[in-house]
Amino acid sequence: MVVIPRNYIGGLTTQFRSSNSFLEYDARIPLVYSATSPQTGLDAANAHHIVQLLKDLAGEGRTVIVAIHTPRPEIWELFDHILLLSQGHVLYNGSTSSIRGYFERCGHAISASENPAEHLIDLVSIEAEAEGSPMGSVARINNLKEQWKAAQRTVADNYAPYSNNGSVVRYGSAISRHPAVPLSRQLAVLTRRTIWTTLRGPMSLFGSLSITIILGIVTGAAFYQVDSSAQGIWSRQGALFALLNIYGYPMLIYEIYRLSYEIQMFDREREEAVDIPGPAISSIVFYFLVGLRRSVAEPFLFLLVMILATYISLAAAILAIALSRDFAIAGLIGNLIYTLQSLSGGYLIHVDQISTWLRWSKWTAHNFYLYSAVCAIEFVGPKQTPRGHLYNCTSVANPPTGECTGSYGKDIISSLGIPREWIWQPVVASLGFLVSYTLVAALILHRPRMGAVMTSDPQSSHSSVVIQNMELLPLSSTPHTPGVDIQLTRYALILTRRNIKAFLGPSYERPILKPVNTTFRHGELSIIMGPSGSGKTTLLHAITARLPQRYRRQGQVFYNSHRLRPSTIRAMCSYVSQSDNLQPFLTVRETLLFAAGLRLPRWITKEQRYSKVDSIIRTMGLTSCAETIVGDGKQTGISGGEKRRVSIGIQLLTDPRILILDEPTSAGRILKKLKNLSEEGRTVICSIHQPRSDIFPFFSNIHLLASDGSPVFAGRGEDILHYFHTHGFECPDSMNSCDFIIDLVTVDHRDNRETSSRARVQQLIDGHAVTQSTIQDTPPLSMTLLEQRAFAKNINPFRTLFPLALRRSALGLTRRPFLLLSRLVQAPGMTITFVMFTAPLSSDSNSVQTRIGLLQPPANIIVYPGERDTFKDERKDGCMTATCFLVQYTCLELPTEIFTALVSGAIFTFGPPIKRTFTMLLVSSFNIFAILNCGESLGIILLSFFDNIGISATLAPIVLSINWLFAGLLSTSLPRVFQIVSYILPSKFAMANVVPYAMDGLEFTCSDEQQHGTQCTIRNGKDVLDFYTFANNPGLNIMGLAVCVVVISGCCVFSD
Repeated sequence: MVVIPRNYIGGLTTQFRSSNSFLEYDARIPLVYSATSPQTGLDAANAHHIVQLLKDLAGEGRTVIVAIHTPRPEIWELFDHILLLSQGHVLYNGSTSSIRGYFERCGHAISASENPAEHLIDLVSIEAEAEGSPMGSVARINNLKEQWKAAQRTVADNYAPYSNNGSVVRYGSAISRHPAVPLSRQLAVLTRRTIWTTLRGPMSLFGSLSITIILGIVTGAAFYQVDSSAQGIWSRQGALFALLNIYGYPMLIYEIYRLSYEIQMFDREREEAVDIPGPAISSIVFYFLVGLRRSVAEPFLFLLVMILATYISLAAAILAIALSRDFAIAGLIGNLIYTLQSLSGGYLIHVDQISTWLRWSKWTAHNFYLYSAVCAIEFVGPKQTPRGHLYNCTSVANPPTGECTGSYGKDIISSLGIPREWIWQPVVASLGFLVSYTLVAALILHRPRMGAVMTSDPQSSHSSVVIQNMELLPLSSTPHTPGVDIQLTRYALILTRRNIKAFLGPSYERPILKPVNTTFRHGELSIIMGPSGSGKTTLLHAITARLPQRYRRQGQVFYNSHRLRPSTIRAMCSYVSQSDNLQPFLTVRETLLFAAGLRLPRWITKEQRYSKVDSIIRTMGLTSCAETIVGDGKQTGISGGEKRRVSIGIQLLTDPRILILDEPTSAGRILKKLKNLSEEGRTVICSIHQPRSDIFPFFSNIHLLASDGSPVFAGRGEDILHYFHTHGFECPDSMNSCDFIIDLVTVDHRDNRETSSRARVQQLIDGHAVTQSTIQDTPPLSMTLLEQRAFAKNINPFRTLFPLALRRSALGLTRRPFLLLSRLVQAPGMTITFVMFTAPLSSDSNSVQTRIGLLQPPANIIVYPGERDTFKDERKDGCMTATCFLVQYTCLELPTEIFTALVSGAIFTFGPPIKRTFTMLLVSSFNIFAILNCGESLGIILLSFFDNIGISATLAPIVLSINWLFAGLLSTSLPRVFQIVSYILPSKFAMANVVPYAMDGLEFTCSDEQQHGTQCTIRNGKDVLDFYTFANNPGLNIMGLAVCVVVISGCCVFSD
């Protein structure tokens, strides 16, 4: 086995996730195991059990490699081989039995009573020492490097080739021992897993069904019972195109989002060797709402094509996610696929009007074949009548040849550029696209991924850096600020879980925290201990008034014997959560400087802020990485443990009265500093479940919870071992006291130990309950609103916050050139694509459809600032307002929106050309700017209302599709209620203000074949305005679009 001291990935609770991951891996029975910190998040018994299983596997002849950080002594004894690393350099590589002797010869003996792992980690860790002191730790590590190099030279001189006594196993034969799982079993298992995850993940089921059903109803209602007139025929064409595109685009984006998460499981499995109901319901509702042909065969054929369209969207989503695992990039690929399919589909731009050099593209677009299929079903039908169905000529019993030209289905098909004889051909071609997309995606997914990024754990509870010399500002500007004691009286928490089953019966309730009576006193370091799942984090959320509404509370929480409002509690407490929501593009020093500017009072000078930040950097051991960017999973930055210390440092900037830390670290020197903080009069509370042996003396008070949330002990830290001694449990002298305590309250689920360990835990719970039964309730004291305001944080004014927030965001934008480039080129790129497909424009009647399609507003680019999570944390901390955040974001985005709008407007005006006038340039540019701005505002609104990005990813394309549907392009006669709704959507005003300018004075020609029937009803620009019911008052519509921009932007403030 190999031991590597590094930050690890921790994570139902972390305990059960880690166990489950190992069991999935173990089920494969491989010859080589590699595990990153298999004990992470596990209780002592479970961690030992997992490592013992790995030891047994190694004894069976398998190769087991483990990356681990400071294991417990009993786990250390299981290791056969140790590889010790520091800063990427090897300091030891040899057997476990030889490591004590080697380091004793190096002058660093390991005593028999010490945990060897803890001793070695401290030995090879770099200390962030006081400025000006000798770099002893660096010199020590350099010395160890040189000694190991010398030892390696000695080993090399005496090296003999490795021999396994002839038992060489050929690679091919080794693999053949464990053949791949048959495809049939893979399909069966994956299908069952998908069904269960869909049913148990109601958001996934809700997202899929909501997209299809809502869009089916809305789209069908928009084309409700269209007639057989010329406008009705046009609306039927638009309805068929709308369902394929308005339905296909949201499904494409939703599936990309869903797959961006599920593909992570696929990647891991690859490295280790409920789609029908929605489309069916949506298609049936749409078909009968619109009033399409109701003979026996047509509805079933239509349903078949729509199901095929659904699977093509899914296959395209798989292809996009195969090309990039990142949702943002995969979304861009999906948008590109959708745009090209729309332009080549045959309706938005007439296929005969596509530029000559791109006209071939329709044969490569699945949308063209799907649209051809549904048009053939509606206008011709499977019976293949000689001329198809007859429209708009029903008063003629036996119309002579040529009298109803243009009203027959095959004439309509021909006018769309679709072959007259097509019925089953486009269905077969569409099926070919489905197979092709799937095969290409499979080939890409089958290729091993290169350059995978291993991310550090943002919740690492260990630190390899020790610290000295803490320098903090006074507790506050008032020298005698009283401390705050937090008292819990019979406080319990019950999780109320509502899911699909809640509709059939009562909601599910689960006790998370059993009744607790305890006090967290100021001036002391209070520790909440317990195994994973015991409710430590939930209790901290309750103390800081951050619990979600789904928790039902019992009992009371008092602050200095007072009941306080949640806003007052949040103002008093500084909270360091397990997740580090830091800006990845800032350096550590910049992160702290911006945080200091936002949090510290105005009367703190710039020099004092810099001095304060320097002090925090030294205090938290961040000197060596102060100028390194924080980074994230996409770009290399600081380690997970360093991110943890940055998060703690941000909260220490304000010297809070109450400091709450959820699994901050178990580094002894940091816990010592937290102890010093508490002795200055603060209330410091930490949760921890994997403590080192050297931090136990710092625990002033310990609050111990069992795995079911029941309290087991609440009292002084020095009394806990005596307490357990009185109950018959003696801590061995050679054992880590913290490990002993955690072991006592942990249920060992191994068959031969579960009964006894469960009885032991219950005995301790009952013993503590007896001591708590005599506690009397303390009536709360009253505190006026004015007194509560004394505890509140005074947020800095707008003039202070705004320049800091703007500078931070601008710095992030300049350091992410891809993001800036995508903002600058996306809208112009889409406009250029449209122009490429349409230029040069002709002036025949078929060009009307193309001109209207070209005039449609560009797709909204729904984005949300990447600083969202940081902003939400800062707002909870009382150092940022929604107004300031949105104003700075708007100021930063306006220049890019204006630039892209002007460039796109110029391309749009002078490219095809539509009409080369200055007025047309201004109107088109303003339209593009308004649509882009509204798209960003909509993204902010959705992701502000819904923390779950999946809900937003579901709702956003629905909103965009409805916005496009109501623009007036597809349906010429919307129902009255939808016409009213359209006047609150920007696309309606955008179309209504640009079409009059674009069509003014235009004349259209008709060929001899188009002179009859419905194919040449539009002969000039006025006919276009009348046909689409666009009022000839563009100025008023420009004002309406401006009002939409202002109103939707204003809604962003209220959404936050």
